[in-house]
Amino acid sequence: MTTPAGFREAFAEFAEGGWCGLAGDPALGGQGLPKLLTLAFDEMLYASNSSFALYLALNNGAALLLDQYADEATRARYLPRLYAGEWLGTMCLTEPHCGTDLGLIKTRATPNDDGSYAITGSKIWITGGEHDLTDNIVHLVLAKLPDAPPGAKGISLFLVPKRVVDDAGQAGEANGVVCGGLEHKMGIKASATCVMHFEAARGELIGEPHQGLAAMFTMMNYERLSIGMQGLGLGEIAYQSAIDFARERLQSRAPGGAAAPADPNNPPTRFWCIRTCAAWRWTCAPGTRAGGCSRPSSPASSTAPATTRRPRPAPVPRRWSRC
Repeated sequence: MTTPAGFREAFAEFAEGGWCGLAGDPALGGQGLPKLLTLAFDEMLYASNSSFALYLALNNGAALLLDQYADEATRARYLPRLYAGEWLGTMCLTEPHCGTDLGLIKTRATPNDDGSYAITGSKIWITGGEHDLTDNIVHLVLAKLPDAPPGAKGISLFLVPKRVVDDAGQAGEANGVVCGGLEHKMGIKASATCVMHFEAARGELIGEPHQGLAAMFTMMNYERLSIGMQGLGLGEIAYQSAIDFARERLQSRAPGGAAAPADPNNPPTRFWCIRTCAAWRWTCAPGTRAGGCSRPSSPASSTAPATTRRPRPAPVPRRWSRC
């Protein structure tokens, strides 16, 4: 699978600049920067190119999960590569026959004699499952061991690289990870959303057996926040594009008279209704940033009675909604 023209060169420059490890552990090559800064960067990246940004978003989530749940040897072999952008990570949950009910997954992990596991099964809707941006791709895969209890309580988490990684952290031969095709989507088409087949691929257990779903929620929750930042970034760039057009486009006559006596036409920003809409849209991005960056106060620090209800937000004036 090949990414669009220019993606490989852009990502190489991107990785060389150190942008893949902003919040990573400094002891393993990350920069250890605060989350607030990475959120600001994510917003700008999504506003620029959401398809490109998704490759990094999945990588960041994978690195965060491994940092919290992998053992020291695994962290040392994989995290420096992920922080450097030499490899990229993915999240493999959904299967053709089950979506949100992950307790129904059929992907199996069979123990090998050397302590590794043979992962066999298929996953769908895998963002960044296959691409040409890096030589190796690190898949975090939910699967079940032979002795797994039924349902979600039997799910374990495995690290399955596209190419086998040795003890020195070097990628070698292919690992039985195959892209079965690309999903058909309405948008973000430059982001590869793949069907992935694992054919007795060598993997290693991350965390405790049968505790994989709890560990995976670390990455899942990160990606949920990331997609919220995608909405913020797209909303901001949409506003900027719209207001630039509204300031330049000449059409109709404003009630207060022409802006320039030599030209009876006026830009849309001369109309009260358009200015109202623009002002309303302008408040959305700063308001979302403030809400996303604030933290709720703890119950212990609150002086309000427990039964106090929050005031309902004021309704939007009807004349604004008509704009």
